[in-house]
Amino acid sequence: MNTSNTTRQNPITRRRWGQWALAATMGAGLAACGGGGGGSDEPPTLREAFDRLQPGMTKKQVRELIGREPSSISNTSYGYRSGNENLSVTFSPDSSKAPDDYVLSGANWYEVGGQDIVRGYL
Repeated sequence: MNTSNTTRQNPITRRRWGQWALAATMGAGLAACGGGGGGSDEPPTLREAFDRLQPGMTKKQVRELIGREPSSISNTSYGYRSGNENLSVTFSPDSSKAPDDYVLSGANWYEVGGQDIVRGYL
């Protein structure tokens, strides 16, 4: 009887243990990263929102993108403030839609005492 095989581990068991350990390590890594869920629940900064504005966006789409209520509202504009950032968004009536539908026509983002960027969308 050969006893040398009784002290040696089965290579299949070692391989499965290695696979399990690798999977556990990858799972822990993903958990530490938040699982790739795509970010936080915080609304974008006003500059980030400004950079994501697209021609043809409606008032509703702009409000959803910015993720917070405007600090000032008129029929043709929204104003936002957050810290030292300000964002002014203007709208024009869309003749292809109902008379009360407005689409993005311009935006102005600025920092108090800093940058000022203006964009037109029509």
